[in-house]
Amino acid sequence: MRRRARVTWLAWLILAASCAKDEPRTAVVTAGFRLDGAKRYELQTRLPDDGWKDMGDGIWVTPDPFAGCELPRLANRRPRLLLRGKEIAWRTKTSERPDFSQGDALIRLRQDPEAKPPRDVLLGLPLAVGRPAPPLSSNPEVAPGEARWRTHVEGLTSDGIPLVAGHEQSVTVPVPRKGSLRFATTCVGPVAASEIALYVEVDGVVFEPLGLVVERRPDIVRHELPLPAGLRGEATFRFSIQGPPALVVLHAPVVVPEPPPRPQRPNILLFVADTFRADNLTAYGSEVNVTPVLDALAKESKRFEEARAPAAWTLPSHVSLFLGLHPYQHGSTQKLVRMTDGMTSLAEWLSAAGYRTGAVTNSLYVSERYGMDRGFEWFEEHSATDLQGTLDAAVSFMEASDGRPTFLFVHTYRVHGPYRVEPPTVHELAGRLDLLDGAKAQRDLILSAVESGESAGADETLTFRELNLHGEWMDLLEGLVRSRGVDGDQQVQEAAREHARRIEALYRGGVFELDRALGGFLEQADRNGFAADEGFVVFTSDHGEAFAEHDALFHGVGVWDEVLRIPLLIRGPGIEPGGDERVANLVDLAATIARIAQLSPAPFWEQASLLHDPLVRTGYTFDCAEGGLGLAVILDGDWKIVLPADPERIGPQHVLHAFDLAADPIESKDLKDVDAKTIAGIVERRAEELRELLRSLGDVERVELDEKLLREMADLGYFGAEAGD
Repeated sequence: MRRRARVTWLAWLILAASCAKDEPRTAVVTAGFRLDGAKRYELQTRLPDDGWKDMGDGIWVTPDPFAGCELPRLANRRPRLLLRGKEIAWRTKTSERPDFSQGDALIRLRQDPEAKPPRDVLLGLPLAVGRPAPPLSSNPEVAPGEARWRTHVEGLTSDGIPLVAGHEQSVTVPVPRKGSLRFATTCVGPVAASEIALYVEVDGVVFEPLGLVVERRPDIVRHELPLPAGLRGEATFRFSIQGPPALVVLHAPVVVPEPPPRPQRPNILLFVADTFRADNLTAYGSEVNVTPVLDALAKESKRFEEARAPAAWTLPSHVSLFLGLHPYQHGSTQKLVRMTDGMTSLAEWLSAAGYRTGAVTNSLYVSERYGMDRGFEWFEEHSATDLQGTLDAAVSFMEASDGRPTFLFVHTYRVHGPYRVEPPTVHELAGRLDLLDGAKAQRDLILSAVESGESAGADETLTFRELNLHGEWMDLLEGLVRSRGVDGDQQVQEAAREHARRIEALYRGGVFELDRALGGFLEQADRNGFAADEGFVVFTSDHGEAFAEHDALFHGVGVWDEVLRIPLLIRGPGIEPGGDERVANLVDLAATIARIAQLSPAPFWEQASLLHDPLVRTGYTFDCAEGGLGLAVILDGDWKIVLPADPERIGPQHVLHAFDLAADPIESKDLKDVDAKTIAGIVERRAEELRELLRSLGDVERVELDEKLLREMADLGYFGAEAGD
């Protein structure tokens, strides 16, 4: 049963090599740990003899103990049923008996009508207890990393060690003379509130067993065990559990010296507020003043005033951020394509250099299923509506610092549709945003659209979906399209603009609530190593949101600035606050953060750092959505030039639109036929570079979505006709 993992290059790197001084370093316990693929990891539970119900004709049913539990989602084969020690076949295609099946939270056993009632029955659930992750990187600046074992339970993917009864796991790692073993646990099983004993042994010294409580939906519990005295050089840790059927995972275990070492590289916090327009902030032109916290951060930060998203929707923008590539290069431009494994991500690059990497996200596109967990030893997913839970989890990760520098990525859908406005905000912003401000006319205007027809007072949370504003908007938009160039439809156009203003008010209310929550969060960050004089904070978004500026709502398609222009703030030691008018893009952040971490960028990333390379650059962005227009944008000085996203159609004769953003920031005057010579010169100079950005650099992988994730995505408007992509 015992296995021993060899000491790895990465563990030694983190222990000693990254520090100029000869002091012990934090050791990653999972570095190089792998499970024996030949072993069968199976949870077995006995089905109560008195739980069977006779349905007649030899058919018996009993409650399925695993129904409603997380464990069946981790199964890699069909369950096994043993009746008096004999294995029963899964549902056969013939009339041959006995066999069994599952469904409607029941186990259904079909046997000969003359057979005895079922007794002494075991149900076994084979588990996929993780997968090997590829080596962290080929970064020439650090020692070569080895694969780690990746575990996944509901909401948490990590470098971890899975445990089931009867399977002891062991691993050997470097240890300091004095220190502690730190890890988190989740414990999931079919019998809620039952207890599991976790045994930890270090070089023959056995700790007092840790009592864990089995949950059907796992909670995260953190632990710290002081190391026994007398350890030298390296030690072997052994882990096992005893108790009822359950899966226990040790998440991100590390050995930390006492006192913890001082990080040799800076802490970095990257916060992405999904669907956050630049002009939500006063520094980017807002006049409604709903972001006092972020406005204060902007005053302390380098502010990139011409920052754009790589695309107008979540998936390609985030993949571009982490891979330092443009959307058509990495290929994640369809809703069912995950981030490719063939290219090193920012998190992998930092982890290989000794960073403690963590992410807390609102899931969906920014999830393990879409490959976004790569390189993060801790990747925690929360509900898209759980802002406070997301921020609390991020603070918990900060507070679990172990002496390594920290890279923490936080993502929230808080301002994404369907927009939500809580009662205190309705009251506080009544005058500024017309959120049911008590004026009867405004109240009646909005409440008339409520689907239920019931009166929704100012005490109730307002949401975009509850007000049925999307369906009403589609009717108005259809009228607008029909009325183009036709006199006498001014009333329809005014109605559409008024409707968009009402929707935007709900959106800005959500922006206010996000900003308010960020106040306490940023204070916690300052106390945990991210203050302006010791760590770096990056705040940005993945795209904006449209409110009928160009006869469209929301985001996903198009290249208008309302869906592409984003805030980008960077605060940290040595950064001079103020505006920077150079073109910037999320694609630039991988190289920028690598340079902040005192590393060179990965070879295939965009190489220029926004902080370290002061050259004025040309920018590019794309409409690459399914059902989109397939557009490419060149941002050169004040010019914004739109072309087909087709390498064979990049030339002056194919220009679709051109705008002078300095003279026309709202993109209302198309100059493609007015200043054709200037535009042609820009396109000819940038044509070859743009063609390269439209060529794929690797294969893509399809992703499968289960019903649960599809429902959650539909709640945010994905894969449907409501607010969203």
